Amino acid sequence: MCIKSKLIILLLFSTAIANAEVKHFCSKHHLVQNDTIQNKHFPLIFVLPNNQWKLAVYDSVKNGYVFKRTPITDSAGRQIIPAISIYSQDATAYKQNVTLFSIKKMKPFLQAGVKDLTFLIQENKDYPLTFKNAIFVKGNYSENNVEHIIFMIYIIDKFDTGIQVYLDMTKSISAKYESEFWTTIRSLKEITKK
Repeated sequence: MCIKSKLIILLLFSTAIANAEVKHFCSKHHLVQNDTIQNKHFPLIFVLPNNQWKLAVYDSVKNGYVFKRTPITDSAGRQIIPAISIYSQDATAYKQNVTLFSIKKMKPFLQAGVKDLTFLIQENKDYPLTFKNAIFVKGNYSENNVEHIIFMIYIIDKFDTGIQVYLDMTKSISAKYESEFWTTIRSLKEITKK
C-alpha cells in the first residue's frame, strides 16, 4: 500500500472514531467553479490549488471530502500523491472551545507519530486564516523512512460547526509544492448564512 493511501486511511479512520455525532451539511453533489468548492450545505468555501487536484472521496456519512493531487515523482523516483482532507460535524458540545475540539481531533495523529508541532492562533503575527475561532498546526511525521509535513486546521464556526482540514505531502517535494497548500489554506472562508 502506498504511503498516501495509508495516510488517507488514517485520516478517514481517525475521523470516524472521533466523530461520534456527525451533522450532515453536505448534499451528495458539490459544485466546482474556478476550482472553488461551493456547496451551500457545507460550512466552508475553499479553493483547490490548481487543476492537478481532484475530488477522490466524498463521504456523506463522515461529511468529508478528500482531494488528491496528480502524482509527483520525487528525487528518489517515488510517486507522491499529496492530499487535502476536509470534514465537518456538529460541535455544539464543545461550546465554542476550539482548543478542546482540536485536542480531541489531533489525538489520533499524535498517537500515529505526528510530532514537532507548531501552533498558531489568531493573536499570532503569521496566523493565515480569516476564522477567529480556529487553531492552525503544522507538524511532521515519518512513515517507511519517508518524512512528511502535515498541516492540521481546527475551526468552530459561529453555527457550532466543527471543521477539520488536513493537508499532507512528503518533505521531499515540499520545497516546490508546499505553496499549493498555502493557496487552499488562505482561501478558507466561512459561509455566513446557514
